[in-house]
Amino acid sequence: MAESARRARLPRQPCLPAIAVHLVASGIDSGYGWPMARSLRAIHATLLSPTARARLRARFGRSRCALAPLFVWTLAIGCSPADADSPTDLDAAPGADAEVDSTVEAGLESSAESATDMGTEGAEGVCGNGVVEPPETCDGSCPSFCNDGDACTTDVWTGSPKTCDAVCQFVAKKAPECTSLDGCCPAGCEAQGDADCTRVKPIVAVVTERPFADDPLIRGRLLRYEEEHPLYEFREILFEPAQDPINSMQDRGGTTKKNWLEVRNTLIDLRAASPQLAGVWLVAASMPTIWRDEAVFAIPSSYQASIYPLVALSGDWYADFDPVVGGFTEVPGVTKGKARGDSYAADVWGAVLIPVPGWGDAHGQLAGFFDRNHELRENPPTAYKLLHADTFGFTSRLAPRIDASAYFTSTRTMFLGPNSRQELSGFSSYYTVMVHKMGPDYTPVGSSNAYLAQNQAELEELNAFVAKTWFPNQGEFRKIGDDGMYYFSLFIKNQSIPLQTIRDTFAADLPPLACGAGDCTVYVKDTYFADATGATEDGHWTAFPDQQAAFQSLYVSAMQSGEILYTAVVTHGSPDYHHFGITSQRVHDGGFQSLVYELQACSTADSVATDVGLAATYLFFGNAQAVSGYAQPSNVNCEEGDCFDFMHYLQLEPGGLVIDALFDRNYTMHVYLGDPLLVLPPLPAR
Repeated sequence: MAESARRARLPRQPCLPAIAVHLVASGIDSGYGWPMARSLRAIHATLLSPTARARLRARFGRSRCALAPLFVWTLAIGCSPADADSPTDLDAAPGADAEVDSTVEAGLESSAESATDMGTEGAEGVCGNGVVEPPETCDGSCPSFCNDGDACTTDVWTGSPKTCDAVCQFVAKKAPECTSLDGCCPAGCEAQGDADCTRVKPIVAVVTERPFADDPLIRGRLLRYEEEHPLYEFREILFEPAQDPINSMQDRGGTTKKNWLEVRNTLIDLRAASPQLAGVWLVAASMPTIWRDEAVFAIPSSYQASIYPLVALSGDWYADFDPVVGGFTEVPGVTKGKARGDSYAADVWGAVLIPVPGWGDAHGQLAGFFDRNHELRENPPTAYKLLHADTFGFTSRLAPRIDASAYFTSTRTMFLGPNSRQELSGFSSYYTVMVHKMGPDYTPVGSSNAYLAQNQAELEELNAFVAKTWFPNQGEFRKIGDDGMYYFSLFIKNQSIPLQTIRDTFAADLPPLACGAGDCTVYVKDTYFADATGATEDGHWTAFPDQQAAFQSLYVSAMQSGEILYTAVVTHGSPDYHHFGITSQRVHDGGFQSLVYELQACSTADSVATDVGLAATYLFFGNAQAVSGYAQPSNVNCEEGDCFDFMHYLQLEPGGLVIDALFDRNYTMHVYLGDPLLVLPPLPAR
């Protein structure tokens, strides 16, 4: 059959207009929508190029048009204009120019219809190839949550990144959908009693030291911060420290306060006039200090940094004030001990934003902090992990407590501590074991309801049970308390054993006289870590130098990974150091990243003893917005390895202020540094 006759019998192919347009976009077109290739082989090679295939597929999904390279020979002889002058002139003969021009102009408009006319074979996009193809709404850049930061919209997330159809919709709230105290008063909701339409805004008192208040670099950023938090009212108190003697403990000063006593009394007046005072934010070069008798101080008496003189406003806690050191002397007896709860409470929260003098450029540190804070509104954190780093060790009960909290989950938590991973293994472990008859759901408290041997035969059976070696690395298995009580201490050398393994091992060989009826239950609780001699581990890891080095390496890697949202550190510390090898210099130079650092470590927020304080260095150089720490050695009392009451991240609420969980209102030497109105980003579904 002659070539011209063969071409005349082929139907017009609707792919041509769209393919021609995309060939133009690919830069392989003569100007008329017809390839410049001089042979069929050249056309085939051109259309099979990755660039051309990607562009065609991006436009048409998996329709036949997108698969045109597979039918290139048909295209070459059947999609050519019917009136082409020569069947072999693939430059598009002049006689075809007009038709090609018209089809190119109509290409974009007709391509979707043309693809539909050809059928839907393979029309679905390929999720995961990085190209958004119908019917996909995203591919590789899908939202994992929706939050426009607007209290007056309902954020709706549909679809899933796994199926490339995730979509965010922000639906404006309107009556009758009225919710009090959600920060929004939609149109029509005032008549329905929406408290947001009439309520008074909470007040944040911003105590600003003069050099920062007068600097346009800082002033502009403070004003921007206030504009970005319209649900709050801000009251500024200007502060310019002087060493003039005080007249009395009732001094209030003028417009600009010259010492912390005047600031304190001004705040007392503000709280009396405005009960909605929520907290105090100090933007200054230093903070107040307090002095108390060393019998109830954790260290020899000296002035120690504390925000409490500005937030504990309802009592006469201070007998005197020294304007030279900026320090308050406590009334004897108002602090009764060294632990949490042994002193007076804060009435409002307090936050400090104090640059680190040892790192220079205080104004630049503050400006950088505010700029990072502003950037988070446009680009919320994408890291969601919690890091729990604990050199004292934590028990198996921590993970369930995290899962029971409102924000984090154990599956999104990185744990660093004794025996928590291979690099940190080798610690010995203590367990409490009980046999009782209260049923499998019973959780003992102490030794209550442990089974007691009923006669001499059962007592002898119990003694034989205790004398047995149950595990290869067993260092000790002994009775605790009453001689006839099934309540024991188990010591395992150089390792930890899963609780279920211990339970199953004992349950498989319970004494027959005591438990022959099958009504005994074995309860196991992990408690402490120790060295090989059985000496309880105190967090220093003196006998574990290799594990110390591994902890430091793992911690630094986690901080530099960009995957950590919240870091909780439970260890020993000092004003410019915490275990192991994490100094202020290391944080300053390390490229650390975590939105929040909770430092349960002694003296890390002591801004008096050093000019390179560790907590403040974390804030300004660890890419943080909130840091907490102690201004003196802290006295933390834990029960059998559990310190849950001091783990503030367990109290976080979705949408709630971080400071509400992190600032300790019952410990005068606890300090919160950073943004007092910080809210953690919504997490993806658990």
